[in-house]
Amino acid sequence: MASLSSTPFLQVSKVCHQVLRDFHVSTATCLNHRWRKERKLPSNPNSFGPLTNLPDYSFHDNRPVPYGTNQKKRIDQQREKFVKIKELAGQIDHAVKRHALLKRQEEEERKQILDSKLKEKGSKLISSNFQASRDE
Repeated sequence: MASLSSTPFLQVSKVCHQVLRDFHVSTATCLNHRWRKERKLPSNPNSFGPLTNLPDYSFHDNRPVPYGTNQKKRIDQQREKFVKIKELAGQIDHAVKRHALLKRQEEEERKQILDSKLKEKGSKLISSNFQASRDE
């Protein structure tokens, strides 16, 4: 039988037992978070997993099992998070489109100002007016 100190997922403090007048006190066994992180496991083993997410029992005729209270609460929380994420993503999409529209309008306005400031001079202006009057 393996001792607690040899198990990789438990971290046992160096002082295992302390005896005070026939009253034994042992230290708490803590989870080794580094080991759990290396294996991509949640830091709290009771927060997520098949024991938490799946129903406690099943029917022989495969009827659906009603949700437990905590399971229903988790489902509701996940739905609320989904709605919030969807709302925020929509706001980001709207902001990106609006920013692109404002940039495009700014460029058009700038181009219009430059076009109104820069005009042909001299012989080019006379020849373009002459050709326009001939075409009519």
